[in-house]
Amino acid sequence: MHTPVYTTPPLTATAMPVSNRLSAPQLIDRSRQGLVGTEAGQIARLLAITDKEMTRLLNQSVATFHRQAKAVRLDAATSERLLLLSQLATYGASVFQD
Repeated sequence: MHTPVYTTPPLTATAMPVSNRLSAPQLIDRSRQGLVGTEAGQIARLLAITDKEMTRLLNQSVATFHRQAKAVRLDAATSERLLLLSQLATYGASVFQD
């Protein structure tokens, strides 16, 4: 199976998904509702990481990651991990500025 490497412009705090501008209760609600499956790929592209690297961050197998990415909604645990990863990336981009 081909593991894509995503190439994108440099990561900036403004390039991250809107979920990073939500309050803590809103983030909890989004996690419980489940993120849209395509958001996992969007975050991977913004971080310029492969599917295999993303699965390690999410503590999932590649097959599970691909199956969930095709789903209408991700499960709560995966959504929470993605939201936390997105917040961490946004914080890193704001601190290091590149």
